[in-house]
Amino acid sequence: MVKARVEKSEEKENVRVLHVHIEPDKVKEHLDAAFHSLRRDVEIPGFRKGKVPRPLFERHFGAEVLWEEALEDMISEAYNEAVEQTELEAIGAGELDLTERDADEGVEFTVEVEVMPGVTLGQYTGFDLGLELEDVTEEDVEENLQRFLDSRASMIAVEDEDAELAPGLIAVCDFQAYHEGEPVEQLQGEEAMVEIGESDNLPGFDEALVGAAAGDTREFPSELPAEFPVDELAGEEVTFRVEIKEIKEKDLPELDDELAQEEFGEDSVESLRESLKEQLTHRREETALNDLEQAAADAAVENAELETPDALVSNAIDEMISNTEQRLAGQEITMEQFLASRGMDSMDELREEFRPQAEAQVREMVVLEAIAAEEGIEVSDDELEDEMEEQAMSMGMDASLLRQMSMQNDEYRDRMIQQMRIRKTRGFLAADADPEYDEVKQRVDERREKWQEEYMQRQQEMMEAEGDEAQDPGDDPGTEEERTVNGEPSGEA
Repeated sequence: MVKARVEKSEEKENVRVLHVHIEPDKVKEHLDAAFHSLRRDVEIPGFRKGKVPRPLFERHFGAEVLWEEALEDMISEAYNEAVEQTELEAIGAGELDLTERDADEGVEFTVEVEVMPGVTLGQYTGFDLGLELEDVTEEDVEENLQRFLDSRASMIAVEDEDAELAPGLIAVCDFQAYHEGEPVEQLQGEEAMVEIGESDNLPGFDEALVGAAAGDTREFPSELPAEFPVDELAGEEVTFRVEIKEIKEKDLPELDDELAQEEFGEDSVESLRESLKEQLTHRREETALNDLEQAAADAAVENAELETPDALVSNAIDEMISNTEQRLAGQEITMEQFLASRGMDSMDELREEFRPQAEAQVREMVVLEAIAAEEGIEVSDDELEDEMEEQAMSMGMDASLLRQMSMQNDEYRDRMIQQMRIRKTRGFLAADADPEYDEVKQRVDERREKWQEEYMQRQQEMMEAEGDEAQDPGDDPGTEEERTVNGEPSGEA
């Protein structure tokens, strides 16, 4: 049995001091379990393996061994029971202080428990923020199509031996940057392709390379941008040495009905343009919705008073680091290399860099949860079911598996519900800030639903075609490869 009591911390508003006493019978139960676990592997002359009596075991190894084995599970179990008994909304625990440890008297410990902070909500409705919708023009459509054609272009060597670099041409070059006379490891390359006039070229490249021919070498200064990823180089001036190896030009595919059909499953270039315009409209409306939701949430957080909970901030930083590690792994970059590229010596520095963003995320989550409670915003069973169906589709898995996972893992299910509740609350605030929000969101949702249905239909058709091919291997009708420019699952540009 466990007895627990709670005191408020004198230093922090959202910290409670939890005093826990584990009764002797519970202590004995854990010590007995520790003994039976440990003696399974013990051999002492005169006794079979696993049959050593406890007095002899303690004489040989000491009672301390049993305490070491029993305490972790004993305290963990008692802590969870005490939190439930005192109805604390615990979000993290500090260092534990073991104040008594006696088989006859019991075990006592205290621990500081961080709880969800109280939130004093200020104004969170009544803001006139407005959706910032931007129409899609024909120029936008053509620009997007041109980017796609550029991505499919092949690079061919310029045959004219006297050719000079100009906007649109590509320099195949070796380059090395120097800072204060020392080579910069992060700014060097061989056989690199630099397109003259590209918006992401570093300052100085275009001006220095225009007019250069194959075989030329150019040296020039470049002031690196303030957002350059290597902190000690951000905003600094470096000197580039660039050797032009070759000049190439793009050979673009022809935009015709055949390309529209093969690449996008559209009947013609005209239908491709219409589909692309719909997608660009969808993307801009989604962006406008997200921007309004964020502005409304920011206003609500700005007007609220709360103490940011350290435990949740630490958890948010952990998640950000985990996401960073996954992204780097996909690029075959180690965390050590990433830290070095940012001029950092340890993970602690990265954690501090992530802290402001993590604190902002946590403050928003806590305030939106408080608004949800105030407004009675909840997630229905039907909404949860729809969410699992959508997530299962995006992950390419059976919805029943995701449903089973949520039933077996309360933490996973609770997290999904919390994310949905926060999303609904953001929508509630945005709709209050601009009455047009609901109408635009309905269009976006209907469009996404239509594309998902089309995507599932194409998947089904592909599976049926593969089945037909497997039954008649002599008949190979080929497969149609579908691509998209912006990632929408709809065979559109």
